[in-house]
Amino acid sequence: MSAASYVMDHKFRKDYVQVQNFDTDLDVSHEIIIALKQLNMEKLEVIVDKVSDPTSEIYGQHLSREEVGELTFNSVALDVVIKYLQVNDILDYQQTLYGEYIKANAPRGKWEEIFNAKFMAYKHVSSGKIVFRSSSYVLHSSLIDHVTSVSNIVDLPYSEMSNLRHLPIQSDNKFSSQGSGSIVPSVLNSYYNIFSNKGNSLTSQTVYSTINQYFSSTDLATFQSTFGIPAHPVDKDVNHRDNPGQCSYHPSSCYESNLDLQYILAVAQNVPTSIT
Repeated sequence: MSAASYVMDHKFRKDYVQVQNFDTDLDVSHEIIIALKQLNMEKLEVIVDKVSDPTSEIYGQHLSREEVGELTFNSVALDVVIKYLQVNDILDYQQTLYGEYIKANAPRGKWEEIFNAKFMAYKHVSSGKIVFRSSSYVLHSSLIDHVTSVSNIVDLPYSEMSNLRHLPIQSDNKFSSQGSGSIVPSVLNSYYNIFSNKGNSLTSQTVYSTINQYFSSTDLATFQSTFGIPAHPVDKDVNHRDNPGQCSYHPSSCYESNLDLQYILAVAQNVPTSIT
């Protein structure tokens, strides 16, 4: 089996510019996130459809986090990736509870060596923050059947909230009706005549991911902080849709769920919220 190459054209990212003649210190530690292939994903999709179908005999009988983890746990993939890291003298790593991801730290030079990458400096236009990324990497043939993606090598970070201005908050915790030219919470309040965003904690609300969408809990927290919304993470994530790494690497796989969660928790605060 031949190796697999992954290439990203950073010219399409207008929020970052490459910094020419910038010294890339290859001895500095750099963190990557390896996403492992999970088992029984088609079976999970069938279960999701059934528990979400009011006519199904198992309607509402959601799997627990432990049940989902045990169903998708891929011990073979986990062993292969860990052994690959160890063989390459990378010992600073952590795995998630059910082996969905491995977070590993090593000098940039080591990642360049084992992924055939070349780190360069990129500056965020608004903040000036410097990050180091390659335009491509190569996944070793022994990893192809076990790894879905590797984050923080070619993918530039997204800072979508950085360009949104903070909106004034009224004393009764209602958003200002002033608009910003974008669909922000205050615009929703104004358009739909929402006079209060204080929800009822005795009820509940759910976002249904119909097209295999993920969401980012870190993006949600940033959104709430930016708009002065009381911090409220997702209460129930029965199908493990929280995947910041996936959202960073493939933003299109998170747009819908991210948006739905951000706005439902903005207009109906203090309401137990789940995603299926």
